[in-house]
Amino acid sequence: MALLGSNDYEYYIKEMGAKFKSPNVQWLEWYRQFCYYEKKWDKYYNQFLRIIKKNQNIPIQFVLWESCPGGMPFPHQNYVFDDFRFKNQINGVTDKYLKNVCVKNHISWKNKEIGNIIEDLLKNHILIIDLYPTHGISLDSTNRENLFNKIFDTYSIKKLEEIGNDLTNYFKNDIIFISNELKIIGSKKNAIRKALKLNNIPILDVI
Repeated sequence: MALLGSNDYEYYIKEMGAKFKSPNVQWLEWYRQFCYYEKKWDKYYNQFLRIIKKNQNIPIQFVLWESCPGGMPFPHQNYVFDDFRFKNQINGVTDKYLKNVCVKNHISWKNKEIGNIIEDLLKNHILIIDLYPTHGISLDSTNRENLFNKIFDTYSIKKLEEIGNDLTNYFKNDIIFISNELKIIGSKKNAIRKALKLNNIPILDVI
């Protein structure tokens, strides 16, 4: 999948609020970290594409997350798609987003390695998508509102369109699971339908 360029990355992050326009932001370092996380997700996504070719009768279940959590040193110790963690056992508290996906899809998660859980999700054609480029950045309600109003229609929809194009001929579930931080309303649901090439306007189920 195409990686966001450094200039576009800086533009999008500045759109979230005044604090991101500080002259003290080290944009090259921030962008390097963004690329680290996106490349980890892209590796996971390519694995997903390989697996779904083996059985096209299983519907694809989309899960939308915000991005890698913020507030920890780089790389974030709880980023699900970092294969450095795959031999570690899941923590039901710090890995609650991954746990919630498992619970919602009736997949066993207790006392299991993260890598094994990822494999189970892939086998069940469950695709988790980071919707925003805000990896490692702590967000408040104003930042999230600006993300939805200023970045969703460009960055997020473009990413979903690329995924939709890859999955054109696959059967997809019209129910989409989303994390509780995401606020997606109104016409945006139809934009998601078009981008992911769904048959119907999706029903968004918060998990």
